[in-house]
Amino acid sequence: MKLVVGIVGPEDSVKRMINIGSKYYANQLEFTPIIYGVVNEIETLIPEYQAQDIDFWLFSGMVPYTYAVDKSLVEKEEAFYPPLAGSSLYRTFIKVILNHEQRWNRLSFDTLDHDDVENALEDAGLDVQFNTLPFDSYVEEEEVYQYHKELYFSGQVDLCLTCINRVHERLIEDQIPAYRLVPTQNIIKRTFPDILNQAKSIAYQRSQVSVIAIEVDSKEWISLRRKQTYEMKRREQKLEQFLIDFSEKTRGSSVRIGDGLYFIFATWGELEEVEQNQELQSLPSRLQELTKFHIHVGIGNGYTVHEAEANARKALQFAQEKKEPCVMKVLQDGTVMGPLNLDQNIMYSTRHTLASIQKKTLENKDDATISFSTISKIYALSQHYKKDQVTAQELSHWLHVTDRSARRILKELHTLKLVIEVGEEQPGVRGRPRKVYHFKWTDTDQVQINN
Repeated sequence: MKLVVGIVGPEDSVKRMINIGSKYYANQLEFTPIIYGVVNEIETLIPEYQAQDIDFWLFSGMVPYTYAVDKSLVEKEEAFYPPLAGSSLYRTFIKVILNHEQRWNRLSFDTLDHDDVENALEDAGLDVQFNTLPFDSYVEEEEVYQYHKELYFSGQVDLCLTCINRVHERLIEDQIPAYRLVPTQNIIKRTFPDILNQAKSIAYQRSQVSVIAIEVDSKEWISLRRKQTYEMKRREQKLEQFLIDFSEKTRGSSVRIGDGLYFIFATWGELEEVEQNQELQSLPSRLQELTKFHIHVGIGNGYTVHEAEANARKALQFAQEKKEPCVMKVLQDGTVMGPLNLDQNIMYSTRHTLASIQKKTLENKDDATISFSTISKIYALSQHYKKDQVTAQELSHWLHVTDRSARRILKELHTLKLVIEVGEEQPGVRGRPRKVYHFKWTDTDQVQINN
């Protein structure tokens, strides 16, 4: 299944990056153009395109990238930009030399670090004076424009080099000699493997082990245990039944470790969906309301079960130190997060092509009875698990239905031309082979036949 990359920038930069990406990575990546006139337009553009659930964001440069990250429009782990390395400067120097007989000895730069410019000029053998406006954080376009303009009209520079498209256009309109610095084709090309590697890293993260440790306040538990009342047993049963149901949602396994202490073993990827729906953050309050117990919750992630369990116990200790019942989390690198609250939101990718799906459903509505809402849910789950093929058994786990119901659903999806049969898989030494289906959410989805 292809990853979707939103390409954000001025029109010429976006077209250039898409052309380069399509030339080398068309089989792995799909590109969505997001074009702005001025940088601050992305504050409204990105939320609009997030409805399509872009997997990663590639910005045309450091300026739009920093703007988006600083404004929390995108997660830093999901955003990239091609850096302006020395080769980008050399390319511009060559254009200046070829286009002008006059030698420019005084230059102004923006966005680039002073040392980077100095090193590039030395490597190119150019002995010139220069001013630079370093980029420590996002600077308004107007400030960058005025910086170059004032240096030129005060006679301090002869030529302006800017990384910002609109600044370059305005300088040219004012008849100020200016060139725009853009990343070279090779630099842009090298950015796409970074995106693919990040996707692999995230997929690996999603397969990490997660352990949820749930503990009743120890003093309260001991006090109630001594009484051995029927009411105590009923509350205990309610707690255990709730944890069984919660384990089913996370496709995990719940285990009673000791008096008042329970572990749920799952994967990070499964917990992500539960956390997205705010069910994890509200766990202590929901359990307290149901059982009247004061509950502490700790979550541990790890590359092994042992590591995840150790981190869950650490997180539980942090939760016990809080005045109010809460959820604390310890990541595999030891980072502590929490208390997790209901304002937190972990995003996961569910790229929607629902218009295309709905069209197929309506075209064949007389041949199938499956609802569009069920199809939408299957689509979202296929994107969540990054799966473009599925068996009836897998679908039954996704939807919490029987294998028979899952086979019926797949048959209806086949009638609607939303899946095609691509082969079979043998579940083990015994048993009948299972049919494997490939999702055809759009007409452009590529199908791999399993031999």
